[in-house]
Amino acid sequence: MRPRLQIHIRLLVKIFLYSINATQKFCNTDLTQIVTPNTRAAVIKAVIMSTNADNKTNIKNPDSGAYKKIYKLAPSMLAADFTNLGRDVGAIEAAGAHYLHIDVMDGVFVNNISFGLPVIERVRKISRLVFDVHLMIVEPSRYIEAFANAGADIINVHAEASPRPIEDLRQIKSLGKIPALTIKPDTPAEDIYGYLPYTDMVLVMSVEPGFGGQAFLAHTLKKAEQLANHIAVNNLGIDIEMDGGIGFNNLKDVLSAGVNVIVAGSSVFRSRNVGGSVRAFYDFFNDFVD
Repeated sequence: MRPRLQIHIRLLVKIFLYSINATQKFCNTDLTQIVTPNTRAAVIKAVIMSTNADNKTNIKNPDSGAYKKIYKLAPSMLAADFTNLGRDVGAIEAAGAHYLHIDVMDGVFVNNISFGLPVIERVRKISRLVFDVHLMIVEPSRYIEAFANAGADIINVHAEASPRPIEDLRQIKSLGKIPALTIKPDTPAEDIYGYLPYTDMVLVMSVEPGFGGQAFLAHTLKKAEQLANHIAVNNLGIDIEMDGGIGFNNLKDVLSAGVNVIVAGSSVFRSRNVGGSVRAFYDFFNDFVD
């Protein structure tokens, strides 16, 4: 056998064995016995809370008082292969994703129905990822506690769907979860300025909520910039998340607008290499200069 061919064969064998080990580690049903509340709590504390005394998601400089952005990826489960959900969730976890973004739709607030409590409960048993649950439902206060109990770590409520956003955000925090507030593409940024002190993250939708795979709406970048400026001026230190139509073709524009948490569905789960796509996002984050 030719030496060069032998090298290629050995490399392919190594890749194959690595794939088997990764699959066994993250997709085997024995994980239901491994992912305990204590181990998950430790991961959440490390990923979300960082070292901040005030529980904000960005790191505060003790000298200047300014917050340093931490860039995070939240692959959207809506785009995953539901016939191999354990495999896909395991792949993004193995590749180093911070969050799993979970879109919950009621068919009323948005014209679509996705999944609810039973799916989250089952996926919680096989993953230590931070669950970033986006409630696209009317009157979310009815279900906040149920989603907290199902395994949500971050709970996003829509400003447009909640009659009492501050009360909802306070309820989320009282349950030991991370409160987040979401706005649609055409909701003015200034409409939620008064709610920001009660939240740890604001999610700006860059597509109309309800369906994956939509084209990015460029005018939402201005909204993110306005929120970033308001957050900086008031030293709030909260994250800005953006969801919808984000890929490597527009990622630099999104980060430049002040966004530091990226929701990506199709560009991760529908790529040929799910783990490789996650790593590519983090490589981009590391190379990005404001």
